[in-house]
Amino acid sequence: MITEETKPLPESLTIPCYACEQRIANHVRRLIVGELTVQVCLCSLCMQMDTESLLNNTVGIEERVDIAAYRSIAGKVSSAF
Repeated sequence: MITEETKPLPESLTIPCYACEQRIANHVRRLIVGELTVQVCLCSLCMQMDTESLLNNTVGIEERVDIAAYRSIAGKVSSAF
């Protein structure tokens, strides 16, 4: 399940948009995917991007990944070494 929160950024901040890197971000979008929290600063145009596209194409996280299962597998592999 994905939980999403969006808040406006203060106008005094001049952070580039994480998605397009061309415009100034004016919103922060927090996505909670399982146990993983991802926070990105986006411009108004990129804020219109749907959640699946943002995760898959911009952040690089497949939306359907089971984060808990991944952590369990990763923990078992790292403890084997």
